[in-house]
Amino acid sequence: MSNNWKEDLGNYFSEHNIYRLDYLNKQLFEYCKEWTQYLSEFHKLHTHITEETPNIVIKVKNANRYLHFFIAYLSFRQSESKNNYFLFIKYTVGLAPPRKTISLKENDENNYEWTEEEFTEAGFIEKGYILQLLNNRFKEFERNIS
Repeated sequence: MSNNWKEDLGNYFSEHNIYRLDYLNKQLFEYCKEWTQYLSEFHKLHTHITEETPNIVIKVKNANRYLHFFIAYLSFRQSESKNNYFLFIKYTVGLAPPRKTISLKENDENNYEWTEEEFTEAGFIEKGYILQLLNNRFKEFERNIS
């Protein structure tokens, strides 16, 4: 019999796709914090991470691009039917089409085109999966504004 009753019970529930959302979101914050800290080691990349319920907000600024940020909102959520959990991500994919009035505020979200996605496939709660997802979305943004 397992001496770690919490791990035993947690494993049982995770096998049945039952998770603790607060715990998952705390883990998600730690994963995202590691990702932003690594990015900030690169010259000219500046990162910022905050928790704004229900999301974790990541902003990455490449100093070579004056007003352009990669922005991502991430959170684990429960479906309306409460039968499923998913990873939600809303992120910038590029700059918005030109408008008559452009905001010069560097973090004005109207300056960007956005996409939202939900992930439920196997491994969607794993650190490697999430960080590779962030890598891919960040590189997509960088390519689109280059």
